[in-house]
Amino acid sequence: GAGPAGVECACRASEKGLSVLLIEKEGFGGVCLRTGCIPTKALLKSVREKCFDLTLACSEARDKQAFLASALKARLDRNGVELLLGAARFEAPNMIEAAGRTYEAPKIVVATGTRPYQPSITGAKRSSLLYPSDVINLERVPERIAILGGGVSALEYASFFARAGSHVSVIEKEDEVLGRLGSEFGKRARRYLKDISFYCKSELSVFGKGELTLSVKGGETRVLEVDALLCAAGREPHTEGLGLENVDVSLKDGWINVDERLQTSAEGIYAAGDITGLTWLAHSAEHMGRWLGDAIATDS
Repeated sequence: GAGPAGVECACRASEKGLSVLLIEKEGFGGVCLRTGCIPTKALLKSVREKCFDLTLACSEARDKQAFLASALKARLDRNGVELLLGAARFEAPNMIEAAGRTYEAPKIVVATGTRPYQPSITGAKRSSLLYPSDVINLERVPERIAILGGGVSALEYASFFARAGSHVSVIEKEDEVLGRLGSEFGKRARRYLKDISFYCKSELSVFGKGELTLSVKGGETRVLEVDALLCAAGREPHTEGLGLENVDVSLKDGWINVDERLQTSAEGIYAAGDITGLTWLAHSAEHMGRWLGDAIATDS
C-alpha cells in the first residue's frame, strides 16, 4: 500500500540501507490524497469563489491530486524504492505473489488502509450511489442530495454541496454528528451549518425512485425526496484478497492486530496506518510508517 504509512515506511527503510519494494493496487497517496483531505479542501476553496463552475472545480481538484501523486512517486524514485503496480497476496510467511510474480522478504509491511463502508440498502444499486471518490467526477450539482454519515468527511462534503446550491440532508444513525469528537462539537456544527438539514438517530432503510425512507429511533418513519445519495458513513479495513489466512495474521473486528512494535501475530509481518484501526489520520499513519521503517532497519 502506497498511502502515507506505506510511503513513509518505504522511504525511511530505504534511507537506512534496506532494499525496498512498494506495491500499490490503485494509486499513490491513500485516502487523504485520493478521496479525503486534498479533494475536499480543493472543492471547498473553489465553491467560495464568486463564479463557481463545477466542471472547472473538479478539474482543478484532479490536477492537484495528480501533481501531489507525481511528487510522491518522484520522492520514492529519489530514495531508490522499487515500485510495482498491482494487487499483492500472501502465499506463505515471508512470501507474496504480485503481478504474476513471487517475492520473498524477511520483513513485510501491510499498509493497505481502508475503503468506504458500503451499507446494505434495500432498493439501492451501486450505479445509483455516490462515494467520495465519485464527487470530483460529477458533471452537475444535484438539486437535492442526501449524505449518509455525520463524520468529518461527510460534513465537509455537505458544506460543499450546500454552498454549490444543493438542498442537503445529512443522515446520522447516532445521537449526534461528529460523535468521535464529543456531542458539543456536533451541536455547534449543526448550529453553524444552518443551511443543511440534519436527521440524527436515523437509519436509511430503503432507497429507490428518488425517495429515501428513514427509520428513526423511537419507531418514526420519514421519507425524503432526493436526486443523489452520497455514502460517507465511515471506513472499513482493506484486507480482502490479501491472503492473511495463509500466514495466520490475527484480526480484531476486521482490523489487523498489532503490538507496540506494530508487529502482527505473524513473525516478520507488520502493519501500519489505518489498517490497524488505531487512528484514521494521515499524519498519524505517516508517523507510524517512519517509526516502523526505522525499527525494521535497526532490527535488520
